[in-house]
Amino acid sequence: MMFPTSVNSFSTLIHPSSDYVFLDRTLFMKEVLSERGSCFLILRPRRSGKTLFLSMLEEFLVRSDCATGIVRADFERTDIFRRLVHLRDKEEYSEEEQLELTCLERVWTLKGQYPVLSICFSGKHGVESIKSAIMVVAKKYDVLLSTSSRLNEAERKDFHRIATGKTKAWDQSILLLTYYISKHFGSQVVLLIDEYDSFLDLDFENGLGERVRSFVQGVLCAGLK
Repeated sequence: MMFPTSVNSFSTLIHPSSDYVFLDRTLFMKEVLSERGSCFLILRPRRSGKTLFLSMLEEFLVRSDCATGIVRADFERTDIFRRLVHLRDKEEYSEEEQLELTCLERVWTLKGQYPVLSICFSGKHGVESIKSAIMVVAKKYDVLLSTSSRLNEAERKDFHRIATGKTKAWDQSILLLTYYISKHFGSQVVLLIDEYDSFLDLDFENGLGERVRSFVQGVLCAGLK
């Protein structure tokens, strides 16, 4: 058995061929996915599993037709499914168990229902590197959207400009990505942003930190509205 040091992919963690020892946190998805609201901030200390949890969310929610190369984990091997089956099999319920079962059933219906954009700003210490992180995510959908009949020609070209780094509207890039992907799939888009604060320790005295902060602020303020 091994401890999953530096493993950030949930599907890798729980794959049958893996021999990792880990704490199954899939039930915590119930707390997040059953909350009302459209924007959530998850605050945890460093090395507490935030990146792995976002990977878990991505693999749980992503549609099978997104064709983004995401390996979908087998969630029927996890605690959230085991708990759901356990409650389904009970003949009598307490009021608390009935509420939990209703919540779990609702969360389980979300499985595989959304296109997901997962952006990581880890190690991004300049405006260009942050642009590259956005490009990486856009490229995963570029093949699908470049031929999409649900987008007009101008929209397809605009999406491709973002994916290739040729756009001049970087402050609107995340907003446009979610809009075009939503239009293509006819569905809401789940946007996951990891290490959103990685640029806060930059040197603000030489002006670099302020330029990066201003750039990221513009991108996120537009994209999360």
